[in-house]
Amino acid sequence: MFLHNRGIAINLIIYICALKKIAMLPRFLMADNTDMPDAIFIVHTEYPRFVLNLENDEVEWFDTLEKDNEVDLEAEVSDLIGKAEEFYQREVDRYESQ
Repeated sequence: MFLHNRGIAINLIIYICALKKIAMLPRFLMADNTDMPDAIFIVHTEYPRFVLNLENDEVEWFDTLEKDNEVDLEAEVSDLIGKAEEFYQREVDRYESQ
């Protein structure tokens, strides 16, 4: 019994440590790739995680989106895409002002 509980405790500690590492990531990241030289990507690191290709507005979702109300889901997705685009513009403005 003691070893079983100890194993659970160790797994819980590992899980909490992993969460803390994830929490240290910024909400949005910019990325590029030499295979797609014209594309700039915005990575959303929180749920629902996704990558937005700003060249063609394609979105690749890493998490399954589950909402009972389709209108709420569309509003949430639209809001997240807007925030990703605002993040990109903010970063470009900061870069250009240096």
